[in-house]
Amino acid sequence: MSKSKEGSTLPANPEPANSTPGGPDLIADLRLDDFISSVAVAVEIEVKIKDRNPGREEFWMTSERFEVKVAVLNDPLSKKAFVVTPRVRQAVPDEARDVVCTLVVTTRGEHFIWLAKLPAHADDDWGYTRLQALRASKKCWVRLVGDREQGCYRVIEATGDLAQPVWPEESLSTILERTFEDRIIRDLDHEVLRRLRGEVV
Repeated sequence: MSKSKEGSTLPANPEPANSTPGGPDLIADLRLDDFISSVAVAVEIEVKIKDRNPGREEFWMTSERFEVKVAVLNDPLSKKAFVVTPRVRQAVPDEARDVVCTLVVTTRGEHFIWLAKLPAHADDDWGYTRLQALRASKKCWVRLVGDREQGCYRVIEATGDLAQPVWPEESLSTILERTFEDRIIRDLDHEVLRRLRGEVV
């Protein structure tokens, strides 16, 4: 027995020098040594590159190697864009529109597909300034900012000494196959077209 400062007696129950709070079973459950060596190393797989518009705050670049003019059709039901073949484009001129399909890389290293609308008419300042941004983005980092008062985009070039973009090794065809794997309309019997014709709901 031992005494406390107040003089009361306390049971002498010192903890063994080699003991660990929680006991040996907890240590066995938590120990990583054997577990880590038995876990398989993860391998990164190829993922789908999203299609979207450049963000207002993003600086980005494009490359002629990853650019093609295509036709797209917006599905009213899913709100998604479908790429269509020239034959389908000719059959649905009022539904499809021409775009520049380009791979974009941002200063953060993110890649995405941009379906940049071509000018719809001679007075389409939004469309023409969009194309100006595409041309400039082949040489430097740019940012696209909408100016509603002027009715067009403003193209802002980065002033810093930024690193050059890193482009993927895959071809544009391979990238588009992954991006639009279930959104490619090759014939007139496609469900989206049948729905637009009122053949299905």
